[in-house]
Amino acid sequence: WTGAAASTPDALSDFTEPRKMLNDHKVPMSMRRAVWDTAAEAKFLLIDSVVEADKSGTTQALREGSIGRLMGFENYVCQEVKTHTTGGAGTTIAIDNSPGGYDEGDTEIHIDGLSAAFAVGDIFTLGGYQYTVTVAGDLATADQDITIYPALKADAADGAELTPIASHVANLAFHENAFAFVTRPLVLPGDKEAYVTSWNGVTMRVVRGYDMTYKKDMISVDVLYGFKTMYPE
Repeated sequence: WTGAAASTPDALSDFTEPRKMLNDHKVPMSMRRAVWDTAAEAKFLLIDSVVEADKSGTTQALREGSIGRLMGFENYVCQEVKTHTTGGAGTTIAIDNSPGGYDEGDTEIHIDGLSAAFAVGDIFTLGGYQYTVTVAGDLATADQDITIYPALKADAADGAELTPIASHVANLAFHENAFAFVTRPLVLPGDKEAYVTSWNGVTMRVVRGYDMTYKKDMISVDVLYGFKTMYPE
């Protein structure tokens, strides 16, 4: 994560900070994408260097309300960007595994001192590294077992403190290959007028039939697809 939780992105630094993070993680320079919620887009369109043609080199933002390509990202706005409500409360929470702590590579840890339970998707920092909660156990007397991703980057002593990131809008900056969306052509029926078509990598089967009861032509369009996060990092 970059930026400030609960603060709408509104500056060029909101492009350069995720760019730096991707660079630090050796992400390829090409095929980078950023998806922003409507509030962030509205703020970006007020940045002089984005909308003024003599600074941006294009009138696209001013004329079309489109950020376009900026800082190496192809930028898009989406009404479906999620708002994540953080479960873990407080600014510092202690790890409990007395007396040994946890070793580098561990993915399951026990937390003490919670006033509210961690939720799946919560982000926290520990020892300078960022982690995400992938499995959240039940809260019991301010204690909770959680599973994290990635595995611990360094040993964590008993009593080490972690800091949850507050509730936030989950705008995303990523390399296109972080995600995969796959479609496959379906078998055509032998006794119906049908064909397979493809658009922008999405394959669809179209079948034509006839409804004798209502005297109507019937058109069926279906798709076989799957999607997966290939690189959670």
